[in-house]
Amino acid sequence: MKKIENIYYSDNYQLDIYLPDNKMPVKTIIYFHGGGITCGDKYDENIESFARSFTNVNIAFVSVNYPLYPNTKFPLFLKECAKSISYIINHLKEYDLSENIYVSGSSAGGYITMMLCMNKQYLLDEKVPYESIKGWISDDGQMTDHFNVQLYESNMDPWIQRISEKSPIYYIDNNIKCSPILILYYDNDMPMRKEQNLLFAATLRHFQEDVDITLHELHGTHCEGTSIKDNDGEFRFVKEILNWLNR
Repeated sequence: MKKIENIYYSDNYQLDIYLPDNKMPVKTIIYFHGGGITCGDKYDENIESFARSFTNVNIAFVSVNYPLYPNTKFPLFLKECAKSISYIINHLKEYDLSENIYVSGSSAGGYITMMLCMNKQYLLDEKVPYESIKGWISDDGQMTDHFNVQLYESNMDPWIQRISEKSPIYYIDNNIKCSPILILYYDNDMPMRKEQNLLFAATLRHFQEDVDITLHELHGTHCEGTSIKDNDGEFRFVKEILNWLNR
């Protein structure tokens, strides 16, 4: 696996690119880390292991840093993440990346992924055609107002459930058309997370009858579920993503 580190996609934020050895990748996955929009990083041991699992099957992996509370405001972190997608699309040849791009994230990164999926204006502002994204992957994302967005923006109890322009589900209406979506969540998740994802999927199916959306419940607790490996040593949630990509 080849790694290109600390590439500035905007003035203050960086990404890492992982590439297969001596092969042109057939797909590119852009990944936003978790951490409640308050912590986390584009690099840790698990993320590098995720990247290796993808590059082993000829898929490039891009891990992105973005603004975090308390040093950000909504929607700055979403705008920066949209910039990272734009940067990748505009530098595909430079880094030997595939144009078959999938956007993904875990927990807070899953929330960011679905906000960019559902509110297309963030991509349009960066001149990214929505159809250039082949699919969206949310691992344990929140589909209502993110709890830390509520806390930091409104000093609100983070467990109160709200749907506003800060929610992915807010943007579902009669005009919605989405690229394929994979949603993963866990059987021992944080309160309401499973129900948020089920409500999102049911609402989207109501308004877009032909939507390509897959939900899968995995064993584990919130965030820790991404660290669970099967007996073959592979991360379970990565295997679910690969199964979905290879449909």
